[in-house]
Amino acid sequence: MRNTQANRLARWAAVVAGVLTIIVVGIYLRRSWQAREAEKHAPPPVPEAVERASEGYQFSKVDGTRTLFTVRASYATQFKEGERSRLLKVWITIYGKKGDRSDNIRTESCDYLPAQSRLVCSGEVQMDLQSAEDARRIVAAPSGIVTDTHGIHISTRGVTFDRNSGNASTEQPVMFSFPGGEGSATGAHYFSVEGALQMSRDIHITLTPSVPRAAAGKSTAAKSARPPIDLKGSSLEFRHDSRTMVLRGPVVARQEPHADAGHPDSAREMHAGLVTVNLDDHLHARRVTLDGSANARPELRFDAAKGNGTLTADQFVAELAPDGSVQKFSALGNAQGDYKTAAESNHVAANQVVAEMAPKTNQPRSITANGGVTIISGRGSAGRKIETASLVLDFVPGPAPKPGRRLAYRPSQVRSLTPATITWNEPVQSQGRTVQSVTRVTGQQLEAVFDEHKKIRKITAHNGTQVDRDLPSRPRQTSTSQELSVDFDAQGQWTAMDQTGNVRLMDGDRSGQAARAHAEYSTDVVTLSGAAEASDPSTRTTADTIVFNQRSDDMRADGHVLATYRKVAGTAAGNSGMGVSLNLGPEPAHITSDHLTGNSATGRALYAGHARLWQGDSTLESDEIELNRAARQLDARGNVRAVFLAVAASPTSTAGAAPSAPRVANTSTPSAPPKPELWRVRSGTLTYWDAQSKAHLDRGFTAESQRSSITGRTGDLFFAPATPGGAGSSQRLDHAIAMGNVTVKKDDARGTAERGEYDAAAGKFVLSGGNPTLYDASGNSTRGRQLTFYMADDTILVESEEGTRTLTRHRDQK
Repeated sequence: MRNTQANRLARWAAVVAGVLTIIVVGIYLRRSWQAREAEKHAPPPVPEAVERASEGYQFSKVDGTRTLFTVRASYATQFKEGERSRLLKVWITIYGKKGDRSDNIRTESCDYLPAQSRLVCSGEVQMDLQSAEDARRIVAAPSGIVTDTHGIHISTRGVTFDRNSGNASTEQPVMFSFPGGEGSATGAHYFSVEGALQMSRDIHITLTPSVPRAAAGKSTAAKSARPPIDLKGSSLEFRHDSRTMVLRGPVVARQEPHADAGHPDSAREMHAGLVTVNLDDHLHARRVTLDGSANARPELRFDAAKGNGTLTADQFVAELAPDGSVQKFSALGNAQGDYKTAAESNHVAANQVVAEMAPKTNQPRSITANGGVTIISGRGSAGRKIETASLVLDFVPGPAPKPGRRLAYRPSQVRSLTPATITWNEPVQSQGRTVQSVTRVTGQQLEAVFDEHKKIRKITAHNGTQVDRDLPSRPRQTSTSQELSVDFDAQGQWTAMDQTGNVRLMDGDRSGQAARAHAEYSTDVVTLSGAAEASDPSTRTTADTIVFNQRSDDMRADGHVLATYRKVAGTAAGNSGMGVSLNLGPEPAHITSDHLTGNSATGRALYAGHARLWQGDSTLESDEIELNRAARQLDARGNVRAVFLAVAASPTSTAGAAPSAPRVANTSTPSAPPKPELWRVRSGTLTYWDAQSKAHLDRGFTAESQRSSITGRTGDLFFAPATPGGAGSSQRLDHAIAMGNVTVKKDDARGTAERGEYDAAAGKFVLSGGNPTLYDASGNSTRGRQLTFYMADDTILVESEEGTRTLTRHRDQK
């Protein structure tokens, strides 16, 4: 019993021991497996060179209460040798002194050198220069991605970060981008305090316009409002705080024409010593400033299918719209521009040129030039030149473009804001040959209007104008007026010129004035109207209207014509002016009429319609009066009426008449010497020769004084100075000869003959030819071969075949 129980207990003990053994072995095996697994996943053993390893690293530089920057790393390993640490997944954030920035530098690993306080990041480095506001927007975004960021992104390698200053630098190639463009460089330096980024060399930037929202989702070509601008330079500085990029030269920038072939763009190339780009809040270029270097000024070059040009100045400034188009362009300081096509050349110079551009077109809407403005254009042998201190050139949209083409702007007018001069030279025909004519228009204000083909069609001047015209071998022609208007044809040739307000003309020794003047280029005819006046050294003519033909020297005057012929000292009579220099008196000769036609070259002048001439004591009226300078001749035709003062009769005229003739005594008391008589002459025509002081009457004439008269078919009047030998005194009728059916009357006496002669100084009539007969009031007659009738004492000297006898009629009762 006891043995059985003992055996039973022994068996249970063995079982328990086996179970315990199995449990112990199992636990051992399990722990061995766990140890192997733990060893398998455990970090490698710390090398002997490593002093300490940690899972995080952070360093911040603080200025007072402001954190300037923070350096973070996910892992940090400190090495014993070399006193360096390896930082993994490095993130550096720079806040700036004001805390308004959140610039980030990110890389996978950097070596930290405590002795030099530097982080050396040899791998790829990403830099983001952005504002604190942008950083907050990115954090707040649901996906952590913001598409419209306003920062600059930089990719490079081999960056060194200075932990003391917060500055970073690299000498490796750099790629950068920002909303307004992208670029590349070699070497970069980042300054944390200033928030500035400097790129050392090999700069290449592409400025691209922003994409309008309406173009979102479209093709790249459709999105691009303007072609990009490519810039190349030697170094670049980006100033984050002021949003400024400074590109140092030599700088070359180029913009290709728009892809649309119908767009009026041209390729543009710029050369400068310094380019400053001011960026907006979205980092799009809003202002570009170009400055020169010590050796060269900035220059813009334009190259299009129709022509090419250059523009230089001390400085260029371009204000840009977000779409990349130019809103305003300024050339400051001694601006000089040239543009040439196959047909013409243009040059502009000014101290300052400012162009206001039409939206989104890169085409000027207006250009303002100030300071010594000169614009010169030439086409063949013709040219234009504008000079002023200030002007504005306005542009308007051109004709509606064809489908697929863009609207082009054209110049509409140019306006001077200060006194200006427009000069044009052109080939003209003069005296059968082609010569260059130079015309200058000056005004207090000038305007030039262009047509749709960019040709000048009208020039106007205001508030005081002057026109000068020069032709070879001719005196300068000058005209002044208050207002001026010049019209041009489609070929740029002026066609008509109008001047108003106190118009005055000068052409050598000839001049004119009027209220208005109109000139035609094709005919070279000038018309003066409104109190018109024309003068030369010997003649002055006024009329309602005066017309000159400057090619043929013809002249016409209409309405209230008044001409004055002056005597010019030292000038031979009849050798100057239009018409003959008359010598009927010492005073100027005056002629009035309704119309005048003449020629200053030939010296002929015809006064028609109520023509009237007076000089000294003599007057002449007729339907028309013609003067001939070459012949020194005057012709009066139609209803001629003249008044001449006769030479005073001599008191001894009777005694000297026939000294051998017997005389009948006259016991009457002699009267006082007669005064000069005024003779009135009527005839069909009258011709006067100034050199001979002689006038010929034709088509019947009558000459009568207060006491006597003489008539005939034709007659001749002879004049002599009023004072014998007195040069320059008034011419008076000395004697007259009548021919054909001559009749002489004195009081109640009448004489007839074929020829009659009147002698003013002798106071006698001489009848001859035919059957000379003298009748008295009683019907008695006296006949003879020649009858001489003395008016002073009514003595008649009769010459006949029987001899000569003297008769005395009763004396006139005074």
